[in-house]
Amino acid sequence: MSPVRRTDLDLLAIDVIRRNHDALLDALVQVATHSAAVDEIRRSIRALAGAQWELAQNRPAERDQLIVFLPSNNVLYSYVLFGLVPALYCREVVARPSSRVASTTAAVHRILSADPAMPRPTPVTLAHASQREFLTRHRDADVAVFTGQPANADSVA
Repeated sequence: MSPVRRTDLDLLAIDVIRRNHDALLDALVQVATHSAAVDEIRRSIRALAGAQWELAQNRPAERDQLIVFLPSNNVLYSYVLFGLVPALYCREVVARPSSRVASTTAAVHRILSADPAMPRPTPVTLAHASQREFLTRHRDADVAVFTGQPANADSVA
């Protein structure tokens, strides 16, 4: 992967989201209303715009690998918040989409990662696997992010 703390990833991602606004909107309206999808795009840009400030305030430790179980709501915003922002301080971010919105998450990932401005390899990798397979493959990850039901968190832990 690229060096840790890709300081321009947040700015690149903002440009990529703006440039691909219509394609992202088309993907997001598959699981959200039009107004919610427009708002989600705006919130994603704002989150990226504040990422460097947030990192400066909280100074997260550099990590080799972060894995994340993406939630089924706010597909783009979750991808930004739990994928692109951690990619600023993690060498590798591997995200497992919720099965409810897997095709929409894959479309968002495809749109963002296909843009020529995004770094290669892409800062976020999608893993299409069962929860058990995902955990087995990435059991040595430095960080695991789980945003689901507390009862399900026990099995992840």
